[in-house]
Amino acid sequence: MNQVLFSAVQSGQIAGAYLLEGSRGAVEHEAELFVQTVMCTQHTACGVCPECKKILAGSHPDVHRIVRQSKRQSIVVEDVQDIPRLASERAFEGGYTFFIIQEADKMNEAAQNKLLKVIEEPPERTVFVLGTPQTKNILPTIVSRCIIIKIAALGYGQTAETLRRQCGAGTTAADVLARSAQGDAFLAQDMLENGYLTVRGDMLVVLRRLFGAKNKATSAVMERFSRHETMLDWVFYALETLMCDLLMLKAGQDTQKIMNTDVQAELQEIAALSGTGEVAEVLNIVQKTDMRRKTCAGIAKKLMLEAMVFEILEETV
Repeated sequence: MNQVLFSAVQSGQIAGAYLLEGSRGAVEHEAELFVQTVMCTQHTACGVCPECKKILAGSHPDVHRIVRQSKRQSIVVEDVQDIPRLASERAFEGGYTFFIIQEADKMNEAAQNKLLKVIEEPPERTVFVLGTPQTKNILPTIVSRCIIIKIAALGYGQTAETLRRQCGAGTTAADVLARSAQGDAFLAQDMLENGYLTVRGDMLVVLRRLFGAKNKATSAVMERFSRHETMLDWVFYALETLMCDLLMLKAGQDTQKIMNTDVQAELQEIAALSGTGEVAEVLNIVQKTDMRRKTCAGIAKKLMLEAMVFEILEETV
C-alpha cells in the first residue's frame, strides 16, 4: 500500500478526501486495498473477517461505489445525487462511511459541483476516495480539498514477471503487454484475460490495408472492426499504440521505446508505405474518433467507424 495511506491507517488519522492519480488498474487496486484495510477488523485487509468478506462481495453497507451507468460515457448528477443523504447518515456498523469513485475524471461538471458541496465539509468519519489518470479533468476546487497521492506503476520488468509467474503468459506476450500497459500490472492482466493481442493483430492488418491497399481497403477493414464491436476500448488502444510506434520508427527514435516489439518488422513495412505527416494525421483522426465515442452517448458505432475509415482514406490516397 502507498506509504501515505498506510500511515493514515496506522495512525487512525483518516482524511476526508483522497485523490489517487495514476493508471486505472493501479489506482483501482490501491483504493480498494485502502478501504478494505481501514474497515478490516485487524486493519490488515485479511480477507477472512466479516468486514473484508462484505467488502470483497460488494455488499458492505458503509462502502458506496459510484460508477458510470453502462450506456453513459460520463458520471452525471443522477449518479451522485444520493451522496449528501448517505453521507449525513450514521454508518450502519459504527465505523467509517466510504465513497469510492474510481473514474472521478468521468464526472461531468454538474456532478462534480454536486460532489463538491459534500467534500467541502464532509461529515465526521466520512471518506471520499477518488481515482483518475490525471487531475486535469477534475475541478480545481475538488482537487484543493483532497490529499493527492500519485500511484506508481510497477514498471515493465516487474509487470512482465508478474504476468509470467501469476498468469502463465509466455515471455514475448508478457513483455509486449507490460510495455503496452506502460508498466501497469493490473491493466496488463486485464489485456491478457480479454484477448488484447488478438485484437491488436487485427488492428495491425487494418493499418497495413489502410496504408497499403488504400481505397480498396474499406470492406476488409470494416470486417476486422466488426469482429471486435464489443471491445472498442481495446480496438482504439491497439490502434493508438501501433500508430505511436509507427511514428517512432519514422522518426528513427530508439527502438527500445517501442511497445509492440514483437511485430516491429511488420511495423517497419507499414512505415515504408507512408510519410511521417500522413501517419501523424491518421493518428489524430483515430484519437478524435475515440474521444467522440467516449463523449457522445448513443453514438452509432458502425457509422462512426465507417466515417473514421473514409476520413483516413482521404489522407492516405
